[in-house]
Amino acid sequence: MKKISILFLLLSTFGYAKESTINVTGNGSVNTSPDMVKIISSVETEGESSKETNEKNKTIIHNILTALEKNGIKKSSIKIENYSVNFRTNFNSEKKEKKYYVSNQIIIDSKNLDKTSTILEVLNEYGVSQINSVDFYLKDKEKIEKEAYRLAYLDAKNKAQNIADLENFKLYPKEIQLNNYYRQPIFYKAAADSKGKELPLTIPQKIEIPATVNVVFYLEK
Repeated sequence: MKKISILFLLLSTFGYAKESTINVTGNGSVNTSPDMVKIISSVETEGESSKETNEKNKTIIHNILTALEKNGIKKSSIKIENYSVNFRTNFNSEKKEKKYYVSNQIIIDSKNLDKTSTILEVLNEYGVSQINSVDFYLKDKEKIEKEAYRLAYLDAKNKAQNIADLENFKLYPKEIQLNNYYRQPIFYKAAADSKGKELPLTIPQKIEIPATVNVVFYLEK
């Protein structure tokens, strides 16, 4: 009864005018299998000169690329980005000495999900400084997103209809706002068994593609 009284008070405020509206949020999601994996890692080297430091970095990256290719990872699926070089103080050393630092990112986009553990092993073995992220995703997700938004709209409409039925109102959509969703990537952390042997990364069988919509409905008698 309390909810009905609040609804009646709200609608009375609008005086049952033609512009009486209700704003509802709807949620929907579709579970699907990933078909791509993106692995981002960083290579950082330090040295007394920029030339020396840069050569160290190039050698590590060359060795990684060669090893990846030997393991069936195509060059076309690998990018080297975000190159930087700077001269800064190493506060982790006792002398607080200044050194040159060169860094690059290795970005791998591969459809060979079954090689994910192999890629990570190569990156670690050949000297990456850090595995930044491992993200399993759907390459062509437009069709799946459309279905998720359709379900979100139906959810919003159902919520609005439940309220409108309390006062015998008819619903007409006025405005629909789609909310973009960014799925956070998985942050990789190596796991080991009781004997210290690194365990393979588990590939998710399903990933969720969610959607949220805000819908404004007209309320009419």
